[in-house]
Amino acid sequence: MEEEIKKEYCINLCELLKHIEVSGISLEQIIHSAEKTLNTNSISRIYIGSYFCSQYFMHLTEADCKDVLEYVNQHNGKVTLVIPIVTEKNLKKVKLRIDSFINYFGAVMDEITVNDYGMLEYIYNKYKLKLNLGRLFMKDYRDPRYPEYFKGPFRPRVFTSYIRSIVEKYEIHAMEFDPTHKELDFAEKPEGVLIGLHTPYCYMTTGQICEYSSVDKDIKDKFRPNPDCDVECLSHHIEYDLEEIEEERKFIRFGRTVYFENKDCKVLGLTDMRVIYLPLDTEIF
Repeated sequence: MEEEIKKEYCINLCELLKHIEVSGISLEQIIHSAEKTLNTNSISRIYIGSYFCSQYFMHLTEADCKDVLEYVNQHNGKVTLVIPIVTEKNLKKVKLRIDSFINYFGAVMDEITVNDYGMLEYIYNKYKLKLNLGRLFMKDYRDPRYPEYFKGPFRPRVFTSYIRSIVEKYEIHAMEFDPTHKELDFAEKPEGVLIGLHTPYCYMTTGQICEYSSVDKDIKDKFRPNPDCDVECLSHHIEYDLEEIEEERKFIRFGRTVYFENKDCKVLGLTDMRVIYLPLDTEIF
């Protein structure tokens, strides 16, 4: 009989916080819906910021985060700030936003998730907060259109001697993964590191070009890497119908990223973990 995994439940509002404000759905409703889906009443942490888009990160304000701060204060929760990969032209602005968020949330913001080595070095040297390696550190292929690869079980290839040295040097608290396969085996994870698994969507592909930001631009300015924008993704998203998939699953693009649904990913090799739930199935769009 398999030992039951002890789980910490979190909700991921990265890429979604400004959508929630536009949708008119309250944060309480979204969290209640997430708790019902996850069969828990103990969502203890909220992720804010962005994994994929520095433009979205820079547009996010303290006013957008007001309900998050109120919720975690009322429910004894915590907040994780997620920082995307940042281009040189936006680096100064993003650093100012990081300072602003840390000051605004105070003690309830006890973690930062980074997605590249430069930001890892910067955050480690400047702040005394727990550090997580975000999902963009994990480079394993992810494509359910190849069932022989997707069905697994699969052991993430990131657990090398090099990443173990990074974990030790920067005192890494957690490492975040996507549900890339039917089964994931974490038996080789570094000792003492918490594993976080995103659910029910796996990011499939992402990039620096955002088609939504090109909607109202002149043709010469369309489809440029990391363009300034007016957060056009708040009013646009795409769902794909892929008939070649043997199992029915949802594919969706919002922002710069395409996701596929994999809500039944089985986890092996862990006694405790963090579940990071993305509430895309709530009527936010």
